[in-house]
Amino acid sequence: MSETSQQIVSLIVSKEINKAKNLITESMNEKLGLLLEEKLMEYAPTLFEAHKKGHLDPVEKEDGEKEDGDIDNDGDTDKSDDYLENRRNAIAVAIKKKK
Repeated sequence: MSETSQQIVSLIVSKEINKAKNLITESMNEKLGLLLEEKLMEYAPTLFEAHKKGHLDPVEKEDGEKEDGDIDNDGDTDKSDDYLENRRNAIAVAIKKKK
């Protein structure tokens, strides 16, 4: 049994139910956060790495220069670039509608 599980059982036995509940919630949130981060990296690793590093192509290039297809600058054009392009287009449409 893990240390956290032992603490939870101990708290329940000593009738400190609120503390046990809080420890369970903290433990579950921590595990869920790790699993979510793992899944995000599994589905779009280059997208999230580029975003963390701040190396995404600008929305609009200066001097009318045409944007290449590699928006996240990971060396290839793939689904993560398509996702970013579609997201930017959707945001641009929403902004135009709002004006």
